[in-house]
Amino acid sequence: MYHSISNDGRFLSVSPKNFERQMKFLKEKLYDVLSLNEFSEVVNKKSFSPKNLILTFDDGYQDNYEVVFPLLKKHNFPAIIFLVINLIGKENYLTWEQIREMSVSGLVTFGSHTLNHFQLTDLNDGELINELEESKKIIEQKLNTSCLAFSYPKGYYNQNVVEKVRKSGYVWAFTVKEGNFNEFKHLYEVPRLSIDKSTTWSQFLGKLSGYQIIKNRI
Repeated sequence: MYHSISNDGRFLSVSPKNFERQMKFLKEKLYDVLSLNEFSEVVNKKSFSPKNLILTFDDGYQDNYEVVFPLLKKHNFPAIIFLVINLIGKENYLTWEQIREMSVSGLVTFGSHTLNHFQLTDLNDGELINELEESKKIIEQKLNTSCLAFSYPKGYYNQNVVEKVRKSGYVWAFTVKEGNFNEFKHLYEVPRLSIDKSTTWSQFLGKLSGYQIIKNRI
């Protein structure tokens, strides 16, 4: 789980230098970086490998196009970017033109991170459904493709939110829980390994080599 790939100093950012080093390592060590469709096949067949992984990016920062996309093309790595619809086109965020270019490349799948990045557990059902369904609809209309993946804003969710996500037509929902998917096996509570400014090289290697599940971090 990545967010911004930049030198802006935010906690959830990763410097371009560190990110490039991480991607080079994945390539050299022959990690199997999966697209969402490939991930679905692995899950259906229950054929997990320690070297299976998905690259995910939350929020839709412009540096995902400027820094991440060239490296994805260089290494032929697929990725998923979760978009906050009402941030698209604003300063430091992706534009629809950039999003379409990445989508057409076949390397980047786009999922929903809602319309406004609200904490979903604070919303009434009407507001919640609107955030889920409208964001999905807009992505599908703009990109002429299915939007099947969702990421919970700020990691907050409960069983009502999970059920509304399912009923809105999403197949996958990604959390901020730390852990490996084959230890959870829940399509609407997919755990991720957070990589951010504080992640040292040894910690990055440790996450890849079989990260132990820790307390849910919001």
